[in-house]
Amino acid sequence: MAAPLHLQTALSLRTEQRLALVPRMLQSIEILQLSVQELVARIDAELERNEVLELRDGPTGAEHPPEAEAPSHGAAERLRGAVREEEDRPLPRGSAEDEDPKLALLQNLPAGAEDLLDSIRLQLAWLQVSGPLRDAVLALAERLDQRGILGASDAELAEAVGEDVLPAALATLRALEPRGIGARDPVELLILQLRADDPDRPRLERLLREHLADLARGHLAQIARATGWPLADVQDLVERVRSLDPHPLAGFDPRPAGVLRPDVEVRVSGGEIEVRVDDHDLPSLGINALYRDLAQDRHAERAVREYLRAKLESARNLISAVEQRRRTLARVARAIFARQKGFLERGRAGLRPLKMSEVAAELGLHVSTVSRAIAGKHVATDFGTLPLRAFFDGRESDTPGEGAAGSGREGIKEQIAGLIRGEDPHQPLSDDGIVALLAARGIRVARRTVAKYRTDLGIPATWQRKRFTP
Repeated sequence: MAAPLHLQTALSLRTEQRLALVPRMLQSIEILQLSVQELVARIDAELERNEVLELRDGPTGAEHPPEAEAPSHGAAERLRGAVREEEDRPLPRGSAEDEDPKLALLQNLPAGAEDLLDSIRLQLAWLQVSGPLRDAVLALAERLDQRGILGASDAELAEAVGEDVLPAALATLRALEPRGIGARDPVELLILQLRADDPDRPRLERLLREHLADLARGHLAQIARATGWPLADVQDLVERVRSLDPHPLAGFDPRPAGVLRPDVEVRVSGGEIEVRVDDHDLPSLGINALYRDLAQDRHAERAVREYLRAKLESARNLISAVEQRRRTLARVARAIFARQKGFLERGRAGLRPLKMSEVAAELGLHVSTVSRAIAGKHVATDFGTLPLRAFFDGRESDTPGEGAAGSGREGIKEQIAGLIRGEDPHQPLSDDGIVALLAARGIRVARRTVAKYRTDLGIPATWQRKRFTP
């Protein structure tokens, strides 16, 4: 006979550690690995979708923010539409799980640039526009700037195409694709992209012409107050404006490559290493006082307060993440160049082997944090602007304990190139000879290593470099 089974319940306490990546930590990790250009774009996007976040006086030269007004029931009322829209917003169609990665890659490949004048000629031929009008439209198209705007004065345009044909030529040009070309200013460039029969066109025009500054700063509540429109309607109109293209000619003329902006500047002054994080392009961020007070107003509706508190938390997390990025990048850069001072004195020939784990151990950071901090970042030095990752030369020395300046991978390559530049062309150095010269400098490498680095540098073998006397 089987023994009876006894079941018991009991309570017990135990202590354990778990790593939980809260949204604030995830955002901080994401911000850390952005370059300064990418971070500016991220901040611009956040300013558009978070009305609580605003620009302060700072490097961007933003205007002084308006004085905070006392929170009122009317302000809460105008936020109702935003709250309902936030709650009822449907999930986007085609989630990441359903997306075909190969199809997404093909869809994101840039198309070849098309010539604008050729496109306009084809459209004019399709519309059967010929004679002086066709020539006038092409003459106007040649005067478009990179955005598609006609910056010349009316007198200059009339002189170029003729005063009598100018109105018809301008109207014809504005009717062509891409919509928006032929505008006289950036606002008109967007307005020309609206359909003439669009029922929202009058309000969109008013929004662009009269409230562009508030629109750029994301002050939707102020727009609603000035126009008398419901805040939900203002948000819908703003989404319509965002769908307009401020650069309709981007697909025709390839944009010039952007200037490489270093994220860090490093100099040696008086024997001391100076490290400065170049965040001049980053806007100075702050919290809108009106929304902050409204979120704490007990007279405001609960849904409105919860909506604003979530926005406040997001804005504060972003501001904190940007500041933490600056501090971490500065600490990592100082640790790097404390070990790579030879580079600051002699260039690439002064690089020494360095691993991310060394910097991480000194700063008390995880290796992945150091990797994210230097990802896509560049540093400006007296020897040029280089990727921060180039200073992590984790070459395993052929002789244990070797780690002097110039013994890193790039440092050895530079020394090999220098030795070959100074060799006798009639008696060029062999790989064994280079090994011996490097050993005399205290750098021990194998012959196969020299041969590999020489090949990487595109330097031919000894017999190919030898010059014979006639």
